Amino acid sequence: MAHDQPISTPALYRNLGDLGITYKRLKRIAAERDDGFRADWLHNMTANYTAEHPWPQQRDCPRQLFHSQE
Repeated sequence: MAHDQPISTPALYRNLGDLGITYKRLKRIAAERDDGFRADWLHNMTANYTAEHPWPQQRDCPRQLFHSQE
């Protein structure tokens, strides 16, 4: 919760549905995922990128960008 605001379960499902994301789709994607590929991706992201707020002066901005450390 980036804004520390609670959201009801029905509201969450409506928001996900508006984006075309359903429980059935998420379940299928999770069942088909490649755990080895995911582990490699996660290792690459944590080794080569850091999360930063794009506008440090705006503390309430919930967005974060990944910047390469190269």
